[in-house]
Amino acid sequence: MEEYRIAIVTSSGRAVVSLLRYLSPLTSERIAMSLPLEGIVVNAGDAVYISVDIEGNLEGMTSQLKSGEVGMNVEKKMVIIALKDIKLGIRATRLGLVREGLEIIAAAKTGEKVRIEKA
Repeated sequence: MEEYRIAIVTSSGRAVVSLLRYLSPLTSERIAMSLPLEGIVVNAGDAVYISVDIEGNLEGMTSQLKSGEVGMNVEKKMVIIALKDIKLGIRATRLGLVREGLEIIAAAKTGEKVRIEKA
């Protein structure tokens, strides 16, 4: 399998994300096999951060994400979804891309609970 398709469900709707195995095979598989997950949103305007109770590995480290890209800070256990091109002040593992519904993720409010499930 080249990718895992997951959905991020917020109060505004459902977004579809592709976790691309070639970017981070261990972390992508760990997330996909742990679904469903729940997390709390922090919307920072240029990115949405979702806390997740999952361990990951620092694979293919990056310090920046392009709009629509998905990453994970494994030390802080949070998924990062870039709403525009950003430089991160933290190390992250690149995971994949938002395939549909970036506007739904952007509308998520800080403190909102979201569900991550198989698409």
